Amino acid sequence: MGKVRFLGVAAMVALIFGVVFLTNIPQFLKYTKGDIKNFEELEQNELNIGDLVQGTIDFTDGSFAEMEETNTTFGIETSKRTTKQYYAIYMYNEKYVAYETGNAEEITQLEKLADECQQYYDGIDQAISKDQDNPDFSGVVTPETEIKFEGTVKELPSDLDGFFREWYGEGYDEDVEKVLITRADFGRMRYLIYFGIGAAVLGIILLIVTVIVWRKEKTETSFSY
Repeated sequence: MGKVRFLGVAAMVALIFGVVFLTNIPQFLKYTKGDIKNFEELEQNELNIGDLVQGTIDFTDGSFAEMEETNTTFGIETSKRTTKQYYAIYMYNEKYVAYETGNAEEITQLEKLADECQQYYDGIDQAISKDQDNPDFSGVVTPETEIKFEGTVKELPSDLDGFFREWYGEGYDEDVEKVLITRADFGRMRYLIYFGIGAAVLGIILLIVTVIVWRKEKTETSFSY
């Protein structure tokens, strides 16, 4: 029965991978049709779950939450690393939205942009404090970093919504889009679909082989002397 068990487990793993990757089919169909929303042209409350969006991030107030992965040995923490960061990015419709990314290069760029935005806000405050009636903003340096991105729109998890709400403070319900944009790579979608189809087919084949081997072993056991 060892061979049957091994084949059965392999079949289930392949089928699970196939199902997971084939869930990208609706997004892939939108991508092939060119049904992608432009981040710079979005109106308020126009983002819907399942949408594809692309554009440029050029304003952020930084990260408001992060996801950590902890490894333990015999109950003792041995290592910890950040796998995803969640940023509050400013939209052209004057609202904020949560953005999820685990890409190290993009995180570096977003951190750089967040520093530039903080310097910009500090410059505005300094100009106003010097002359509230006629502030001089000519010396204020605007952020220069721009990050091109592609993403899918998902439901904002309740725990993440809580972090975002606490971080933002008063005005959250009016000033924040209640969805999550998560980083995507539209160009890789077709390969994920192909992988999903291949995994599903492999899983079905392995399942058939499992049944054949099981019946053969059962028959040999029944008629052995």
